[in-house]
This record gives sequence, structure tokens and C-alpha cells, in this order.
Amino acid sequence: MALSALPDNSSSLTLTTSHPDETRRLGATLGRLLRPGDLILLQGSIGAGKTTFTQGVARGLGLDTRVTSPSFTLANVYESTGGALPLYHLDLWRIKSPIEALGIGIDEYLEADGPCVIEWPDVATVVLPADYLRIAFAASGDTRRLEIRPFGERPTALFADLRAAVATTSRMAGGARAPRD
Repeated sequence: MALSALPDNSSSLTLTTSHPDETRRLGATLGRLLRPGDLILLQGSIGAGKTTFTQGVARGLGLDTRVTSPSFTLANVYESTGGALPLYHLDLWRIKSPIEALGIGIDEYLEADGPCVIEWPDVATVVLPADYLRIAFAASGDTRRLEIRPFGERPTALFADLRAAVATTSRMAGGARAPRD
């Protein structure tokens, strides 16, 4: 994984992964930092790595479950009997309006007892909280470019923790790999 050379006070972080396992490891790094109520918005085209990243988030939360895209179910809830936080994974690709997003109970997922990851959030931005961590994915062959940007107080703290975790792991791995589980 490559870390862009941004100053520590930069409001965004750009990372590049070259394999799905690296994307998952980056997701796991974020997953270990998440708390109930954290909102992660994933933007990017089909196949850009959003669900792969979410698989890593689940692993980082300590969830040992198969994570799949909720494109047709709209929402997947991943829970553990071992005390790990649940993960609420929504996909709004098929949703046509903010009112329809409210109709699927999006507000209940956002107020639940675990973090929430939403793919294709743009249709519902007017009904989403103002505090979130946005990750924009761009794909080129096997390479994924992730631009991470916080919005709000808690996401800014989460962003700083993620930046530190990625920088530490990159230094230990010689800058060539994504964080290890």
C-alpha cells in the first residue's frame, strides 16, 4: 500500500492498494478503530473495492462472518456472539430518493449499537448525519486509490487515528504493504 505524502494536518489521505487483500487489510485497520455510531460512506463505481473494504472492516471489528454486497437486500447486519460490535452494511444503489432511504429504516441503522458502512450514499445525503468519514474509491486494473476525508468532530479523530495506524504500519513494512491483521 502506498501512502500519499501529505502533511499531518491535511484534511484528506490518499492510499493506493494493489491487491484485494491490501484493501481488506486497510479496512481491518479502520475496523479496529470504530465505535458505535461511526458512519463510513463509501463512494465509487461498481467493482471499485467498496465491499472488499467492508469485508476488512468486519474482520477488524472481530466479526468472523461472510460479508457480501447488500445491493439487492439493501442492508446486511453482521453480529457476533463473542462480544464484537455489530456492523450495519447498507447499499443504496437501488434507492431512488432520500424518502425511499428513510422508508428502508436508514435512521434505525444509523442509531444502532454499532458502526454503519453505506455504499452508494449520494442519494440519501440530505437525510444522513453531518458527521461521517467518506472514502472515495477509484479503480484502475488491480490498483485501488482510496481518498479518505473526515466530516465532523468524531470522524476527524477517527481519521487522525487511522492516519497514525497506517503510517506506523507502513514504516514497519517498509512502506510497501497495507496494515497486517
